[in-house]
Amino acid sequence: MGRTIETVLIENFGDFYNWKNGTIPKKNIRKSKVDALVDTGAAYLCLPL
Repeated sequence: MGRTIETVLIENFGDFYNWKNGTIPKKNIRKSKVDALVDTGAAYLCLPL
């Protein structure tokens, strides 16, 4: 059994919402690219608020 690592992009939902409504430009959406450990037994991914 090995470890599975994936690079993921996480964006700020509030910024994304404001961009969709035209309040801020797309370049101002805060985001971060991170390496994450994949749980191969999980059914889906959930990030709590």
